[in-house]
Amino acid sequence: MLLLCRSSPVGDVRRDLIGAWQRPKQALSAGCPLLAKWKGTGRMIVLGADTHKSSHTIAAVDAATGQVLAEKTIVVGARGFGALVLWARGLGSERAWALEDCRHVSGALERFLVARGERVVRVSTRLMASSRRSRRERGKSDRIDALSIARAAVAEGVQTLPTAALAGPELDVRLLVDHRGVVVAA
Repeated sequence: MLLLCRSSPVGDVRRDLIGAWQRPKQALSAGCPLLAKWKGTGRMIVLGADTHKSSHTIAAVDAATGQVLAEKTIVVGARGFGALVLWARGLGSERAWALEDCRHVSGALERFLVARGERVVRVSTRLMASSRRSRRERGKSDRIDALSIARAAVAEGVQTLPTAALAGPELDVRLLVDHRGVVVAA
């Protein structure tokens, strides 16, 4: 049984019955913006995601023109995420995922994408609020929000937004596996 403890110096964390602190299960951290080495010669696609508890809606936008290329709605879970990655890879090789920075809802998708080598940037909620006020398309729907997230990322500059990356033990394991692969190949 876990109890919520509010006396923590860093906010709400969990303790077990004997009072031992448990490490938060945050597997991703915000890193520095995308590096220049990721700039390619092909067409860059930005995939904006409007995330919810049971479904995610994604809009693919051409970064150069802002034109909508495709849209998709999936059910949350490994099967839906896998289908989503396959769909996105069919759109083009140069892509970045733009997720609104609300990790309590988008965390599972973010971890899934990063684990598969996808580039994920976080769009702040403040940036989204100003984007929603100034957009031309009126109304509120998952499709409109996903498109708004993608276009906000394009307008702000995908290279300037913070990226999601593995952190903690997950990063250590990834580095060890990568190093093992290099050693075995040599």
